[in-house]
Formats: sequence, C-alpha cells, structure tokens
Amino acid sequence: MIEVVWDDKSDFNFDDKLGRGKEKVDRFTKLIAIYENPDLDFISNRAEYDDPPGDAYEYLISNFSKDSGKSKGNFFTPSEISRIMAKVIGITSETKRGQTIYDPTGGSGSLILKGANADPNALTIYLQEKDNTTKGHLKWMGVVV
Repeated sequence: MIEVVWDDKSDFNFDDKLGRGKEKVDRFTKLIAIYENPDLDFISNRAEYDDPPGDAYEYLISNFSKDSGKSKGNFFTPSEISRIMAKVIGITSETKRGQTIYDPTGGSGSLILKGANADPNALTIYLQEKDNTTKGHLKWMGVVV
C-alpha cells in the first residue's frame, strides 16, 4: 500500500494542460496508441529491472519541469539510484510483511515505486512532498492519496 502524506492543494490544473472532455480523451488515446506500436516492443532486450513505462514517465516529468521554468534537475533522483537505494535498505522479494519506508522528499516518487516494485505486498510506504505541482504529478500517475 502506498500512502501519501500531504495536504490536498495541488496547483497543477490538468484541464489547462491537457484539455477538457473529448479533447483530453483524444490526447491520452493518441499517447497510449504510440506505445501500442509493435516496433516499440523491446521485451526481449530488457534487463531484469528495466521499467520502460516508468522510465518514460520519469523522462517526461523531468522535461516537463524544465519546460515549465521550474527545473527540478538538481533534485531529481535517477531511477538507477532509486533502485540501488531500495536494495541498500533491504527491500527484496523476501522482505517481511509490515516493513515501512518513509521518503520525506518524495519528488517524482521514484524511490517509493522502486521499493514497491521490489516487493509490493510487504511494504507500507509513506511519502511527503512540499511542491504542489509535484503532488499533482504523483496523483496523475496513480499514487493513492
């Protein structure tokens, strides 16, 4: 279970950024269709811990921040580092039930997601994030609030 600790005052307006109604649905439909292209199926070339959708999300979130004039480049943790950190703190498929993780500077959620990927059933994960835009991004990617 992923529990996010924050107030619910995100300043990210999805309608302004993504459109409304049919326009928003069409935009997401086209985006998803890109990933349905058989030429983009690299499953046979993947390493054990590859996460193409997660990597694509992290790439887009870091570039969105740069393009909006609010660069998070100095604070963004690459997925490889998050994966290593999850291993260093002992999150594996053998992790006992009831273990908790707390990330006081949640950012893109990369660390908690790598931890959850290592063993999604055993962990309770707490995340705190100050930046309202980042909170909106986490909600958009499905982190339960």
